[in-house]
Amino acid sequence: MSDYYGFLQKLLGRELSVPEAQAFAFFDPASADRNKRFLRYNPSRPLYLNIDDEHYLYVSNHRSALRCELDMATRHLDACACYRHERGTLMLGVTTPAQQKDLNSRVNHYYIYVQTAAESAAGRSLSAASIHTDHIALIRDETPWERLCRVCVGTHTGALITASRQRLFNSLDNGLLYIVAEHKNRDFKSACAEFDPPPQFIGRSVAYPILSLDNEDGLLEIPLSTLRAIQQYSQTASQSKPGTSRMPQESLPGIEIPASVAEDLSRLSNYLEKEDLDFQSRSFTLAGHLPVLHVDPYPQKGVSFSETGVQLHALSAIVDLFLRGRKPLALTYHIETAAESPQEIEPVLSSLNKSAGLFGIPVANSCILPADRDSVTLFFISKDEAVPLPQTFQHSGDFICLLGDPNGVLEGSAYARSLGYDLPYTPPGVMTGTLAAIVDVLRECNKRGILVSAVPVGRGGLATALRRSGSGALGAKIYSERKSPEHIFIFGEPQAAVLLTLKEKHLIDLARITSEYNLTSTTIGRVSDGPFIVINNDIRIPLNTDKLDG
Repeated sequence: MSDYYGFLQKLLGRELSVPEAQAFAFFDPASADRNKRFLRYNPSRPLYLNIDDEHYLYVSNHRSALRCELDMATRHLDACACYRHERGTLMLGVTTPAQQKDLNSRVNHYYIYVQTAAESAAGRSLSAASIHTDHIALIRDETPWERLCRVCVGTHTGALITASRQRLFNSLDNGLLYIVAEHKNRDFKSACAEFDPPPQFIGRSVAYPILSLDNEDGLLEIPLSTLRAIQQYSQTASQSKPGTSRMPQESLPGIEIPASVAEDLSRLSNYLEKEDLDFQSRSFTLAGHLPVLHVDPYPQKGVSFSETGVQLHALSAIVDLFLRGRKPLALTYHIETAAESPQEIEPVLSSLNKSAGLFGIPVANSCILPADRDSVTLFFISKDEAVPLPQTFQHSGDFICLLGDPNGVLEGSAYARSLGYDLPYTPPGVMTGTLAAIVDVLRECNKRGILVSAVPVGRGGLATALRRSGSGALGAKIYSERKSPEHIFIFGEPQAAVLLTLKEKHLIDLARITSEYNLTSTTIGRVSDGPFIVINNDIRIPLNTDKLDG
């Protein structure tokens, strides 16, 4: 006897009947293939996020656009928009509290329907039917019976189902489960008259918390408390090893540094241009009276798929958003993993959730898929909160400071990747406090108006941050007395550092603010006239070519 059927016998206190064994077999963890394990772990949840005092945001995240359309059709939305990327689709929807509908089977009577949805046109046409429904659930790679059980448990709704075994127990790639109030049923049927295929009636709600199945196999009555316990067991029980930290097998070997810095920067610039083309930010206006919503993608670059790797990746992205004047409303992520079950990567998921929670950012519906490799792309949905500081030099003579910890590493960096070293970097720890303090310091500096410009020192290291800060007329003179090798100072990628410029009179103000947050700032040079970045009077980086002198 399997562990699952042993659990069922203990739960019921007796042997299973034939109808019970048939109905409960769909939730057996041992019967689920790899795709099924991920599907059960990653359901779409009706999680709504505040945009302002009157509007909620709903986020749908799936591999296919069709499933996004169907998922959005299950919500009662005022407006929606679509963001497509190379690995999947995001959709954003806006609704109001008045649009939310909660089932109450003790007071109201409901009819229950199932529809197969095979074409993308079905998702768009559902808007007509959704007006007359109180609940719509997406069926994806599962049987209508499985989805019905989850809906009944999630909404505390009992039901009497009279559909045949064939209609209930055959798996659907994509489908919809409708729950319609009795007084809306006629209007619903009229709205669905042109659907191909039309929704099929399978049963109706009851006032007590029991899901009953009455068809050719006989009568089966299941208390919702029993279904809830079975679903919890199915989701948490894993046929793979329990979650552990995911770490690369070995660290990056020593990097052989080319003799020509000019070749280094040219190669790095070309690499970063290709890397930046992978994903693009987009902005959406869902309604004229709502703020513009931004979707900013942050694909995993350089760091490993590990607890510390994804934590550093997420926190760095949040700091970057703050520098751009944006307030994150939600985080959603697209993860592909070589794990056999999602339970194996729970430490990584927990690390992501904690990173977002540090800044009070809720995690919306996300997409976790089985694959042959590990990768993560973060998508932040945000709105404009403040006018961002310029990211380019503004005045000759301004002082240039590094805020945070400027110590960088070459492992996993864009510089290392441009040389053909592909192993990612696993941070031994993440400077969580430093990254959070950077946001606090920048917020305080903005209040006092002491900064002229700010740009993160991230992908490509200090050399890239300086080149992006420079303009046709202004460059910089940089001086460093660091003991680390010169190429690490120039191309190393630190965990937590921002390049700032400010007037000389505000240097003492910056020092006072950083001391309050136990953060360091180091003056490394000044903005200069001319389109060059000069480092230690030795390396000369022109801003209008891909070559350097020195």
